[in-house]
Amino acid sequence: MTFLNSEGASSSSSSSSSSSSSSSSTRRWNFDVFLSFRGEDTREGFTSHLYKALCNKGINTFIDDKLHRGEGISKELIQVIQNSSILVIVFSENYANSIWCLEELAEIVECNEKDPEVQICPVFYNIDPSEIRNQKGNFGKSLAKHEKKLKNNKNKVQTWRDALRKAANASGWHYKKGCATYKSEFDFTQNIVEEIANAKVNWKQLYVVKYPVGINSCVEAIESLLDIRLDEFCVVGIRGLPGVGKTIIPKAVCNIIANCFDGSSFLENVRENLGIDAGIIKLQEQLLNDILGNGNWRVGSRFRGISLVNERLCRKKLFLILDDVDDSTRIENLLGKCNWFAPGSSHYNIKR
Repeated sequence: MTFLNSEGASSSSSSSSSSSSSSSSTRRWNFDVFLSFRGEDTREGFTSHLYKALCNKGINTFIDDKLHRGEGISKELIQVIQNSSILVIVFSENYANSIWCLEELAEIVECNEKDPEVQICPVFYNIDPSEIRNQKGNFGKSLAKHEKKLKNNKNKVQTWRDALRKAANASGWHYKKGCATYKSEFDFTQNIVEEIANAKVNWKQLYVVKYPVGINSCVEAIESLLDIRLDEFCVVGIRGLPGVGKTIIPKAVCNIIANCFDGSSFLENVRENLGIDAGIIKLQEQLLNDILGNGNWRVGSRFRGISLVNERLCRKKLFLILDDVDDSTRIENLLGKCNWFAPGSSHYNIKR
């Protein structure tokens, strides 16, 4: 565990280190979701319904409503893609028939390659994913047509082929009319919206009052600690006299780098709540609701709460702040052995 004093100096650490870039740690997105789709296939149906459902959930979503007849995409649209956190590609039967769509897809994949923090999420709408991966059926025919038309620019077509394969291999959603997985297209749409809502986009900045003098150096010190432990589970303790900003520091760090994590949670009055089962249950439920969303988590008992926290959060890279901890060993009553945290998670204990 690393402790920081009020001047930002670290005193000790039990985490191993590995170098990593944090160039994207201060990234701010203009949009939560960007939708790529073939207008003639899904504009008036599925994509329109998905867009409305995302917006109704409070997810800031970009959809290009213009009907395009050209082949190149604008610089403005490229900037929108580059400033969106989750890039959703709605693959449909005639997607590859559009050079516009393929150019858009190539830009999406390039953004992901430059910044892995950007997520690619394919939706296979009434199309088999293998048809895209293997470039058979309509996708194969469309690409062959483009190769014939662009016989002097085969590298461009190869770029599209590579982008299709990469996007089709990403984790996503598959719907085919009459399939048993979903009751209806509406059910399928809601599933997508819920999963996106439970991802990074449901995180809101923590309220932080104006920084007191000297806080910036502490924030920078913690950022540097995380910078060298981005692939390790890191526990940081913060201690100091009342009023020096112990609670502000991790909140400020969280607001800066939260996009690098799968979820974040700020748990208050930990010492008081750890003293009784009802308090522990309250904290466990808040943690699950903060990370997984929907606000409906109920654990019943603290032991079941530990099991649920371990089971549901073990694969997620988390940023966890525990405010007012008097004895770090008591945290096991809340979280268990803490050996379930995914690599790259950060856990802050604020000591009074």
